[in-house]
Amino acid sequence: MSAQEFTFLLTDIERSTAHVRRLDEQYCEVLDSSREAIRRALGEHRGSEIECRADESFSVFPSAADAVAAAASAQRALLAVEWPRDTAVRIRMGLHTGVAVDTGNGLVGFDVHLAARLSAAGHGGQVLLSERTAELAGAEALELGCFELRGVPEPQRLFQLVAEGLPQDFPPPRFARRVDNDRLSVVLADDSMLIRDGIARLLEDAGMRVVAQAGSPDELLEHVAAKAPD
Repeated sequence: MSAQEFTFLLTDIERSTAHVRRLDEQYCEVLDSSREAIRRALGEHRGSEIECRADESFSVFPSAADAVAAAASAQRALLAVEWPRDTAVRIRMGLHTGVAVDTGNGLVGFDVHLAARLSAAGHGGQVLLSERTAELAGAEALELGCFELRGVPEPQRLFQLVAEGLPQDFPPPRFARRVDNDRLSVVLADDSMLIRDGIARLLEDAGMRVVAQAGSPDELLEHVAAKAPD
């Protein structure tokens, strides 16, 4: 078995559990409509569906440009769907270009898992690209920064696809911690350790860097003098 290079597209319906609870049997319409939009985009841009189960799908493309065009087309189609009971259904998408081995039972390789982590980091309606896919596709993309992703040993530079008709305002990536050095540095002070830890997590998730925590005024002044936070 030899490894081949593909661009992987992983998709996932945001808040699927809440949608199932709200829609019950009508959730089948959500699955049918979302799959139809994605499969139509695959057909238009040389994509091949490898796996589709529940609210997730996994597809591959011969080129990054095809994959990016398909993702943008699918997102535009999904935004135009009239969902049951006016439910706002949004799908997150992750794209990464790498190698995988076809075992005859599916594609296997670390790059497949990296694409899945990109999808998980995104928000509904968003298309996240790895640095390699952004470079190869040559599409307009917004650089979001460098992030640690769960289970991925090296930090990854993430990009958001910019395309006509797609929303652009999203919170920071999910399940990811920003690690580049241009983040706003913060020293946090509170006499409650639980409150400090909770606020620190919120600030890190928002893209800031908590360089020190203090439990008293004296500690705060010491940390400010030593760390020179923003």
